[in-house]
Amino acid sequence: MIQRRPPDSGRDLATFSALLGLLLLGGLLIFLSALVVPQILGIVLVVVGFSGMLIFHYLVWGWWLSRMLPPKDEDEM
Repeated sequence: MIQRRPPDSGRDLATFSALLGLLLLGGLLIFLSALVVPQILGIVLVVVGFSGMLIFHYLVWGWWLSRMLPPKDEDEM
């Protein structure tokens, strides 16, 4: 008999907190390097702008497609 384990919510929380810490550390390093070399700030703004547009497009596209459910066939019921 196969025994199922309960979901590891603590494991998910640890992964999320590690990812958040890495993002904060990366942002801090980019900020410090932008203080030394001001041209880096322009590059970062362009990358963040394109990433924001891609994330917005992905979320809107997914929301739009999730509302388009396929029609139910009468034969399958």
